[in-house]
Amino acid sequence: MHTSETKQNVSLSFKPIIRANFTPNIITIETRLKLSLISQGVKVKVMDKSNDLVKVFSTITSTAKHFGLSNKALPIYLNNNKPYKGFILIPDYKDN
Repeated sequence: MHTSETKQNVSLSFKPIIRANFTPNIITIETRLKLSLISQGVKVKVMDKSNDLVKVFSTITSTAKHFGLSNKALPIYLNNNKPYKGFILIPDYKDN
């Protein structure tokens, strides 16, 4: 068993670590608007290498299911303009 003094010393030794790693998230207005548009659903256009439209999906989820990706992996290709298996995925944010 630990003494109360040992427990207090251990507790104090962890406090600077916890506080040093905490940084608040600052969300810009642009990011808030983008998140608002995403919450309404984002159409995803699938283009081939020659810029021909192949298919349009109504949501990120349906696109991810079609390509066998997770909902968290798909935005990597959407936001960085990376081709996925020879296809270019372009998000089409709704402007309401």
